[in-house]
Amino acid sequence: MIAAPRVVEDGLEARRWADLVNAEDHLLRDVKMVPEVVPNGSLTHATLENSVADHLGLAGVDLPRLEATDAILRGCDLANADLSSASLLRAQFSGCRLTGTVLAGGYLADVTFTDCQLEMVNLADTTLKNVRFERCRLVASDWSEAKLKAVTLADCDLDRAAFPGVRLRGLDLRDCRFKTLEVEPTQLRGVIVTPQQAASLAVRVLGLDVRA
Repeated sequence: MIAAPRVVEDGLEARRWADLVNAEDHLLRDVKMVPEVVPNGSLTHATLENSVADHLGLAGVDLPRLEATDAILRGCDLANADLSSASLLRAQFSGCRLTGTVLAGGYLADVTFTDCQLEMVNLADTTLKNVRFERCRLVASDWSEAKLKAVTLADCDLDRAAFPGVRLRGLDLRDCRFKTLEVEPTQLRGVIVTPQQAASLAVRVLGLDVRA
């Protein structure tokens, strides 16, 4: 069971990105970030607690070591943003764009991504615990050396996702779409797939000549 954000939206104070930049320790809590586009920003170790962001444009922004606890992000643009070493706890991403976003080296616990664009997202060396991806595009995503615990992939496009060094045993891919995955044959042991997916992996990963 994934813990939901403990956010009470009524009464949240409207704040702008500049308020986070200028806040002591770059910390804001109990706020609602107003929709705006932040061009080429850079902020290290920003912290949001019990907060909501709607349609916040942070494409290409450098936000290493971001901390978001009990946070809801809706329709936000984080494409090509640097969120390396982020710590996300009880966070929800809905309808967000994270194409090419760097989440490498981060820690995600009780996080949901719903209807999000995550093509080429970088999750290398990231710990994901109780994380759910639903109706997300994860094409060509990089999961190198990621640590997965209770990760759910529901109705996602995983084509060409790369999993070098990842323990995949028990991962259920039956509800996902892919032509191929970048995995070693030994990594497929214990992965749950459909017969059709098994046949595709047999050809593309194992190199078998499958004939009727």
